[in-house]
Amino acid sequence: MANTQQSLVRARNLAQTSRSTFNTVLVRPVNDPVEVEDILVFKPETGDFDAYVKLALDNRPEIKILDVSLLQADQQIRLARSKFYPEVGLTYQYISQGDSASVSGSPYVDANHWEALVVANWTFFEWGKTYYSSREKESLKAANPGDQIRRGGRHSPPGETVDAGS
Repeated sequence: MANTQQSLVRARNLAQTSRSTFNTVLVRPVNDPVEVEDILVFKPETGDFDAYVKLALDNRPEIKILDVSLLQADQQIRLARSKFYPEVGLTYQYISQGDSASVSGSPYVDANHWEALVVANWTFFEWGKTYYSSREKESLKAANPGDQIRRGGRHSPPGETVDAGS
């Protein structure tokens, strides 16, 4: 009986301390009464349970992260394969020259002119470096857990257990 009374006194003191701390945070007098109002209203959801499960599985952050890693792997493969094709660049310049501050030319230099340059760079053979680089990226994608989950139809990211009994 004494332990119960002591627990009751301890609970009341803790409640009073909590109210005082709450009032202090709200910059109110410490001994002002605090009333708690329950604003939770229960609104049951109506709908198809299977549709909610599908929506939850489609919007899982782990699956979205795996999808992003798959997109990154696809871009890495595309980048590695781009080495099979030439790199093409275009640069241009508009140049104003002259001997005076007005840059109006001189007897030896035209005042204004354009320059355009197109450059193509293509490495034809690198002893398999390009081929094996693209194959490496493809194998890394195949080893990606997101790829395995999408191909296998699983909905569990790595490290998560799946109930085999259901």
